[in-house]
Amino acid sequence: MSTYWMRFFIPGDDPRPMTVPAPCEWWCSGSSENHSTVCALVVTDDDPESVIFDERFWPDAMIDSVDEKPDGWRPGDRFPPKEVTP
Repeated sequence: MSTYWMRFFIPGDDPRPMTVPAPCEWWCSGSSENHSTVCALVVTDDDPESVIFDERFWPDAMIDSVDEKPDGWRPGDRFPPKEVTP
């Protein structure tokens, strides 16, 4: 499994995934009148963008960045830990 820190934009002001639970940990890090900015910690064997672009979760996501991180990496205190249900 590989770990990725991703940032993407969702049109509108509701950043929540279309289906719950999401396939990753995610946080809304800001919003404007046009879009919400979402950060996500994605742990997968697949292409990390395919996790986000899955029609069940964020069908209109626009990827801004994808950074591969070391195994076990966690974001800083700004993003508190959450439970992820597979």
